[in-house]
Amino acid sequence: MKNFVLVGACGYIAPKHFQAIKETNNNLVAAYDITQNAGIIDKYFPESSFFFKFSEFEKFINKFQRKKTIHYLVICAPNYLHNRFILFGLKNHMNVICEKPLILKTSQLIKISNYQDKYKRKVFCIMQLRLNKNVINFKKKIGQKLSKNLNNIIKCRIKYVTYRGDWFLKSWKGNKKKSGGLTTNIGIHLFDLITWFFGSFKHIKIDINNSKTSTGVIKFKNACVEWTISISDKYLDKKKPNVRAIRQFYFGENKLELSDNFNNMHILSYKKILNGKGFTIQDVKDSLYITEKLRNMSK
Repeated sequence: MKNFVLVGACGYIAPKHFQAIKETNNNLVAAYDITQNAGIIDKYFPESSFFFKFSEFEKFINKFQRKKTIHYLVICAPNYLHNRFILFGLKNHMNVICEKPLILKTSQLIKISNYQDKYKRKVFCIMQLRLNKNVINFKKKIGQKLSKNLNNIIKCRIKYVTYRGDWFLKSWKGNKKKSGGLTTNIGIHLFDLITWFFGSFKHIKIDINNSKTSTGVIKFKNACVEWTISISDKYLDKKKPNVRAIRQFYFGENKLELSDNFNNMHILSYKKILNGKGFTIQDVKDSLYITEKLRNMSK
């Protein structure tokens, strides 16, 4: 049994991590958040310690780490805090599991890598779409298409619309400095998939890029991908008023529904990590570079 601590315990994504820790037969010994809506912890780990002040959380960890008995720090905090907490975890001799995006500035990867080597610990990023069977099969189809002709240029379309109300833009998620903006906070999974499918990109063109919508084209050696990412209902199907999200990836006549069969993906992610097969900073650096470039292009 491994011991975990978690930062960002009151956020939207934290319960998936509580469940994954529980389902993999491990233990949450402490959690931290600045807000007080922490009742969800009782469902999974009622014996866990909880802290509103980071200084107290840090003292708790220091006490445990004299014997190095906390094995993982889980980061569910807002994006702009990820780098700080990753370095904190490594420095305190914990492996780190971090929600997407891993960091906002690719330059931060150098120090993270140095800390991994110095403290003999690893950082893992949750990129659960890669573990979905439908996504894996879709990648195989693309591979088969390319294997028939190495000069093939596969044309793809991504339409990822997930409607969000006024609260979204007024929260930290709507603050570009804190979230990285739409293409980072929501788009990171999609850009991770296409770099996993096609490798390093060659060229990016942006058509629309504002707080609610991003559209553009990204070119790879063997692919050209058009994307539409939006939190606006403008891009939803008006004939289906009850459908509030569209998450689709096309190449040719092949369609991948990114809303299907994604239950328990965090549990599977934890199993991979605990078996030493989680996604590392090397796995996610290409998608981080794309999202950073998009932010810089839109300044």
